[in-house]
Amino acid sequence: MEDLTDKSDSDLIALLKYDATHLQDVVDHLRSDGAGDPAESIRLLDDAVATQEENVAILQEFARRRAAAG
Repeated sequence: MEDLTDKSDSDLIALLKYDATHLQDVVDHLRSDGAGDPAESIRLLDDAVATQEENVAILQEFARRRAAAG
């Protein structure tokens, strides 16, 4: 995962928005064709988990900044 400490707040927000769109795409795909290719569904779910882990890291960075600001 990339270093988030050098990202601006607006960059972090943009990443969260991108991730939200990506997760919606995963959900839409699984709803429309989830049973068609189990291997693809598993790959998409693995990717969704990684996306959520990135979101947690982004939110932790926001929390760290808030704590540092006092």
